[in-house]
Amino acid sequence: MDAKPETEKFPAINIAKLVKSYGFTSHFYKVNMKDFASCLMSATTAPVAPLVSVLQHKGGKDVYVSGMGVFKKGKMVGKLNDDEVRGLLWVLGEVKSGVILVSSPDGQGSAFLEILSAKSKVTPEIKDGKIVMHVKIKEESSLSEQTTTEDLATISAFEKIQEAQAEVIRQEIMAAFDKSKELKADIFGFGEILHKKYSNEWKTFRDNWDDIYPTIELNIDVETKILKTDLLKKPVLPSEGEK
Repeated sequence: MDAKPETEKFPAINIAKLVKSYGFTSHFYKVNMKDFASCLMSATTAPVAPLVSVLQHKGGKDVYVSGMGVFKKGKMVGKLNDDEVRGLLWVLGEVKSGVILVSSPDGQGSAFLEILSAKSKVTPEIKDGKIVMHVKIKEESSLSEQTTTEDLATISAFEKIQEAQAEVIRQEIMAAFDKSKELKADIFGFGEILHKKYSNEWKTFRDNWDDIYPTIELNIDVETKILKTDLLKKPVLPSEGEK
């Protein structure tokens, strides 16, 4: 997302506005210094922070948010792209708005789903000595636009759209999880969650958490619900027979 500041007299204010507007997409979230410092001091949690870039050109400067940086021991060790950032936010319960794009059931168009609300619950489990994190996501959305001639008002089409939406959420979460394992960076705070429930067992994991974290199994359960269905009554585009 590119954005040109209205004025360069107050760059900090312009960046704050840019960051706020970009937050509506749920491709990043604001991190205050207190939370960032707390994560830095954590024995396991790797903090993240938005990356703001400035592109110089003949007409001036363009300022844009370019993902989020992942930090360990005070140094940036990697970067999350937009999909990975939202995958992280699904788990943290920080997705407030945004749009999910899915293919229509007939594959001839797309459906745009506006996120209305989302909740998450993370439950740790130690099974046969292996750590399993169970992530439950409940999301509600509305159909904001469709670019297909297909009638999406049928039960079959409606259910397929919900399933496709759930799959997008799962893929975004897995993308973030895979990146975090690659970096050996617990951006989700799974170590802290595990510690709270298994305080005794945690002692055996604590000192080697960086090596143990990539071996964690992630179980994702996504429940989606489309609430407003006015646009499902008629296709936006006419079918071939109606032209």
